[in-house]
Amino acid sequence: MPALRPDEKTVRPAVILAGGHGHRIGGDKPFVRLSGTPLLDHVLARLRPQADPIALNADADDPRLRTYALPILSDSTADRRGPLAGLAAALRWARDSLQCDRVALVPVDAPFLPTDCLERLLAGGSAISIAASGGRVHPVVGCFSTTLLDDLEDHLGRAERTSVMAWVDRHAPDIVVFDPVRIGSRDVDPFFNINTQDDLAAAAAILAADPSAAAPLSGRGR
Repeated sequence: MPALRPDEKTVRPAVILAGGHGHRIGGDKPFVRLSGTPLLDHVLARLRPQADPIALNADADDPRLRTYALPILSDSTADRRGPLAGLAAALRWARDSLQCDRVALVPVDAPFLPTDCLERLLAGGSAISIAASGGRVHPVVGCFSTTLLDDLEDHLGRAERTSVMAWVDRHAPDIVVFDPVRIGSRDVDPFFNINTQDDLAAAAAILAADPSAAAPLSGRGR
């Protein structure tokens, strides 16, 4: 997909969920290196042609994030209720700081994010559009209406433990199905996510077959 013109990109804010501690992979996920490059850089390289501005949902006190020169959005709840709290922070940022009516959400552990991801998710008219691939739905890859912020915050205030999908299902989301992406000679799930060392090794093997699919040396700054 060709890069969007600046005037088109300004209506496409996106937030990367970058607060995962990565206990199963042995390090904070944004900085786990895939083929020598942090996962965060891989995702930024694929997201930047599609969205602007971009923010991170992460620990604002982490000095490593300052080099990226991106807004850092802290969770909206003190007890860190996972991706839904990150989504609430994203919705508030888009509504109150940007006066936008929708915001995209993607995870930091999906290095093969499709280059047409936001275009397709924004094509529907529902309050929520989420991605699916390989027979699985990915509720943290989606576009969300900022009109849902009050409902989400009320939900977070009442629910002791809740999944993203449980809340999303209440709002009749559009499901956008993505085909595998071709990398080298392989068909790869575009939302392949990295949770373990085995996943990291598998992703590295995919990139080794087609180095052109890797992120630039750094996604930092602009």
